[in-house]
Amino acid sequence: MRLDDSLTWAHDVAWIGNDCVLYQAGKGTNPFVRNAISVFIFNIKTGKSLGALEVLGLSDQALDGLVSYNYPNAIVKSVVYSQYDVTMVYSLVSPDGTRTSLKLEDPSAVQLLPDKQMDDMPSECK
Repeated sequence: MRLDDSLTWAHDVAWIGNDCVLYQAGKGTNPFVRNAISVFIFNIKTGKSLGALEVLGLSDQALDGLVSYNYPNAIVKSVVYSQYDVTMVYSLVSPDGTRTSLKLEDPSAVQLLPDKQMDDMPSECK
């Protein structure tokens, strides 16, 4: 896969079906700078990438802080600042962009299980 000239790095996140890979890519040298990361779907058969919004219906903003993905759901992390504390908040992002807060002490304890129903899988990834 060849990155667009404006992108300087890429990081694979998850398989989608048999033919696609969800990956994050960015322009800066620091892959942890929020709002500087885009999410793409690379189709192995065609060798082309499309934005996650085009294939999954989820924007870069909906997937900002992506920790884990297993079609059709994502887990994202955000930082909440209060007067006395800084807290990491984890949310489950559904295919329609709805966020459900997860009460997690350790995000490594969460595993998204694959969707066994391939009917709603994007056609380019089946």
